[in-house]
Amino acid sequence: MATPLVELDVKLDERVFVKLDDQPGCETDTSPFFLTNIDQMLAFTVETLYFYAANPDKGSEGVAETLKNALSKMLVHYDFLAGRVRLNEEMMRMEIDRNNAGAQFLSASCDLTMEELGDVTVPNPLFRKFVPQAYNATTIADIPLMMIQVTTLKCGGHVIGFGMSHLVWDGHGVVEFLFNLMSLAQGGPLVFQPKPDRAMFKARDPPTPTFDHPEYLKLDELPPPTSFTTSNAATSEFVEIAAPQMHVTKIIPFSAEDLATLKQRSMEGGALTKVTTFEALSGHVWQARMKAIDAEPSQLAQLLYAVDIRDRLEPALPKGFVGNAIYSACARATCEEVRNGPLSFCVQEVQNANARVTNEYIRSGIDWWEVYRGVPALPSGIYITSWQKMPFYSIDFGWGKPVFAGPAVTPMVEFVVFLPTPKQDGGLNVILCMEPHAMNKFEEYAKV
Repeated sequence: MATPLVELDVKLDERVFVKLDDQPGCETDTSPFFLTNIDQMLAFTVETLYFYAANPDKGSEGVAETLKNALSKMLVHYDFLAGRVRLNEEMMRMEIDRNNAGAQFLSASCDLTMEELGDVTVPNPLFRKFVPQAYNATTIADIPLMMIQVTTLKCGGHVIGFGMSHLVWDGHGVVEFLFNLMSLAQGGPLVFQPKPDRAMFKARDPPTPTFDHPEYLKLDELPPPTSFTTSNAATSEFVEIAAPQMHVTKIIPFSAEDLATLKQRSMEGGALTKVTTFEALSGHVWQARMKAIDAEPSQLAQLLYAVDIRDRLEPALPKGFVGNAIYSACARATCEEVRNGPLSFCVQEVQNANARVTNEYIRSGIDWWEVYRGVPALPSGIYITSWQKMPFYSIDFGWGKPVFAGPAVTPMVEFVVFLPTPKQDGGLNVILCMEPHAMNKFEEYAKV
């Protein structure tokens, strides 16, 4: 039995900031880059890891330089990634200063083999050392929007860590970026033509919210401490953004058979006749979590999850749109209803939340934020984001496909991620963070 990894020494080389002027003849646009009202609520960095085994036919010594050169070429098409977030004090909203401060890139080395790292599919806070951290930064305004770290292992394998600002795009945009980066790294052309303009997301004049929006909390309604997504995030200290907490992160696996059982169970009683895998698993996780935590029966139990709105807007967004084309669907019920109702009840609430996200509801939500300013209503529940259809295991920069691809362990305890299994066998892994005593209960209640 392998000895558990208790420490991890990663030696970092000097950081490099890849800039637009690294490409000859590149014209730079210095005008402020508009961030939508949806973007404003996503002021945090998403950290992901890609573990690659040694390629017997190709040494890993060229990975870092290949990726850095590809990133330099990419910035010609994604120029905003070389900028920094700033607060427009006149409008009191965040925007990107296209100041060409650069995307952060660094190479590193680790004197361990992939085998010595242990099971890389199991969440390990130590692996965060493979993720690039902002250099000499004290506020979000100092953090590069794009950070890449390539760590070479003793065995010839390597780990690529990304730190990408959620302000600039959603998972769909990230995938298209990675496929473009992959193609350029292998000497090919862009696979997707990026369209970063997001003027279609501007609020109406005057803003006219036509619905209540329980998926948001107004800034003056926020419980302490300050949320990581408040409008003052551009100048917030890191300690306010990701306060350390005594939580444990685990992966709860659900096989293809488990998922089929949950779908069938969701339709028992005849209330529902059609259920997706996401809906069944979301309802099940919501119910198991509420059973695992201490909350009053009459307390509100809320589930938020990201809905792709590219085809829900009128007109639909153009192919290649780069930005946050997601909206938070909101399922709500009392703790009593979620805990003790049938699974079909929870799943139906998830479906109802999805049905509410229409073009008019989205426009209303954009206008609501323009009037009230706010953040996702996480204090009363959880936020589920699904990566189940994201082809992260296809990301090959020229040395083969990853043996594991997924999020790094972070302090963001309200978020739950659905991730495809490394075997791509139809199962899903649920990654979540809870207090240890609640996690033990959750694991029991989550069993299918």
